[in-house]
Amino acid sequence: MRSAASAWLAAGIVLFAIEPVVAAAFDEPAAPPTLQALLDGHNKERAAEKLPALALDEKLNEAARLHAADMAEHGEMTHEGSDGSTPSERVRRVGYHYQRTGENVAKWQDDVPAVMAAWMESPGHKQNILGEFTQMGAARVDDEDGRSYWCVEFGTPLPRLDPDDAEKDALSRINDARKEAGKEPLRLDPKLAAIARKLAEASAATAARAAEAEKAEDPDAKKEEPKPEEAPDLVALMKESGLSFKNLAQSVAIGEPTAEEYVRFLLGDEGRKELVTGAFGTAGIGYARDAEDRPSWCLLLVEE
Repeated sequence: MRSAASAWLAAGIVLFAIEPVVAAAFDEPAAPPTLQALLDGHNKERAAEKLPALALDEKLNEAARLHAADMAEHGEMTHEGSDGSTPSERVRRVGYHYQRTGENVAKWQDDVPAVMAAWMESPGHKQNILGEFTQMGAARVDDEDGRSYWCVEFGTPLPRLDPDDAEKDALSRINDARKEAGKEPLRLDPKLAAIARKLAEASAATAARAAEAEKAEDPDAKKEEPKPEEAPDLVALMKESGLSFKNLAQSVAIGEPTAEEYVRFLLGDEGRKELVTGAFGTAGIGYARDAEDRPSWCLLLVEE
């Protein structure tokens, strides 16, 4: 028997740091009716606000299904999993690498129109529905008494940029800034660019290990120092490549998902902006990703 108790809902959001979703060239299988209705309901609300439509993502669907089932099994509507997990942890578990993620949950609504109406009447849920996301996954799971538990996971994935294209884009944007400052464009040196790429890869590896240590149960793992091979000696690399310089500057950034955001980061600080638009004439830019698509950038500037 269905309980006559009132329906409930809750919302949560996590920010990480938007690439557009590109339609596949092949026909995807139709989504189950409830899932399609949830997608349509969300996109109807977004269209009313002239916002881009969300696309379904299978990994987010899986995260939503697992959490809805967990809530139904334990008879509790919550953002905390029965194992203590958070929404962002559950999304990462299914292999979704995000810039931004959020979650809406609810219980005991009879159908999609009812749960959508409840969410849209709540500022927090409405914020997620109309948020800066590009993808979603959703699920409804009924408990043994036929009471429904709902979960929607929202996400914007980290882009997987081609390193060559990303580095060229970043240099072009830097030179645009230099032009505005009345400076000559930076000259790209292939050897310097190769060193910058190597340093970006080392930075990505170190950041990945630090993230794993944060998740490790052993507190001693957090104290682990980077391995020497993950922290290359810049001056030694310059000498090995036969590059001479009068002045040398280095800037490393982690987490900026696109070249546009990376250059915005560089120009957003007066010290970094002075370097980028200063007396240096030669540059090398490196871009790399770790296994979870977290980006790292390295800019090397040389005054010869």
